Amino acid sequence: MIILRKCFCVLFLHIDLNIPIVFGMSGIPEAELRRKTPFRTHVCKFQRFLTTVMDLLPKHGREEELVQIIRMVGRQHCQVKQLSFTAARWLSFKTSMIETFANQKNGKLKTQWSLLISFLIYEIKDAYLAHIRTLRSSSLPQIVETNKLEFRRKKSQTQTPQQQKQIETKQKKTK
Repeated sequence: MIILRKCFCVLFLHIDLNIPIVFGMSGIPEAELRRKTPFRTHVCKFQRFLTTVMDLLPKHGREEELVQIIRMVGRQHCQVKQLSFTAARWLSFKTSMIETFANQKNGKLKTQWSLLISFLIYEIKDAYLAHIRTLRSSSLPQIVETNKLEFRRKKSQTQTPQQQKQIETKQKKTK
């Protein structure tokens, strides 16, 4: 858990200063930040997530389950309305993880951590964006319904000048 606290401290205090604003912890020193319940809760949730990933990673035949668990995290982040998950935000999270986990002297270990982190961020981000598209498209039927409305136009707007003249001539004859 210590390494995850470090990861989130790096993220909150050095890489993306907008994230602590969402948690109501902007400008708080690191020692105090580590004691705050929302911060500790988020670190614990991420620890459970990462533990699950690490447990499933070596298990053959459970790859789909692993991917679905990772993607669930992306979908859950769609509920965070106060923070926009832009490309820069995903990159900031990836950077904090790589700085924390892949900061190894062993080049091979650093490469492996970097690959795992890239995979996690890719799947989380992809699920997040897919869910956002689904949410937006589910509101589309209300917009599409307006196409069914008949907007009444003056006949002169839907007919050629020649057709309009013929109509006017007929109207004069009936009067």
